[in-house]
Amino acid sequence: MKRYLKCLQLKKEINDLPGLASTYTNIGIVYKLQGNYKEVLSYYFLSLKTRQQVGSQKEIADSYNNIGNLFWVQGEFDKALKYHFSALKTREQI
Repeated sequence: MKRYLKCLQLKKEINDLPGLASTYTNIGIVYKLQGNYKEVLSYYFLSLKTRQQVGSQKEIADSYNNIGNLFWVQGEFDKALKYHFSALKTREQI
């Protein structure tokens, strides 16, 4: 985790938004492996927001899927479907 946090700092310093979004996702994955779903969601949403700033539709769809998968694991199926449908809609526009 220390390396991801250092990477996050560097990506911010050089304003590497695509790299920043990926790092947010990777930090979220670490928290997911630890079972800390609240933190996962926080980092997944940061990744989504950053990817929306960049405008990369494929990566935006990936973020929607990540969020949907997390809600699915938590048994929040309505929220999961909402984000999976957002991912589908985004991918259809590519």
